[in-house]
Parts: sequence; structure tokens; C-alpha cells
Amino acid sequence: MIRFAPLALAASLLAVPTLAAAHVRHSPAAARPLTIQISCFRGPWQEIIWDRAEARFTDDLVAYGYSYAEADAIGTRICRDPEGVDNPQYLVGVLRGILRTQPPR
Repeated sequence: MIRFAPLALAASLLAVPTLAAAHVRHSPAAARPLTIQISCFRGPWQEIIWDRAEARFTDDLVAYGYSYAEADAIGTRICRDPEGVDNPQYLVGVLRGILRTQPPR
């Protein structure tokens, strides 16, 4: 459940979160794949205005091994990408590319 401050309630009624999931393995020895839930807050417009990563997306990236700052930067990059508006498969592809080229240290 997403909670909003009272002042943001009116705007949030029109907001639709973007959800997608990327199933990845942190290492070859991982016992099971980790699901990273791509969850972006999207305002009521098509333009990129309020878009940002929601906590579950950032938390999943931290669980995968990124620092909070890295996870926040990745989430922001993905959620504010104009190509990803109404295109969850694109978001998954971008995330997989980032995980492949910039793995956690």
C-alpha cells in the first residue's frame, strides 16, 4: 500500500504507478533468482514531472547489493527515462543492461 501526505492526496488519485519486474541472479552461485520490482511513481501526465523510484524498487536494488545512493541513482535514471512511459518491457531491458554493465561491488 502506498501512503501519501494529505496535501498530495488529490494528485495521487490520478497517479498510476508503473510496475515491472526483472528476475536476475546476483552471482552464479546464487541459490535462487532475486526479483527486482521496478516500481515508479508517475504523476497524472505523460510528461516526466513527478516520476521517481518508489521505496520497494530502491530496497530491491539495495538487497541485490547496491549502496542506497547507487540504488537511488539507478531508480531515478530508470523512472525518469521518457522511453519507459507506458513501456514496462523497456524499463526491464534498461535495468538488465545496468545490472550487466554496472554490477554492485
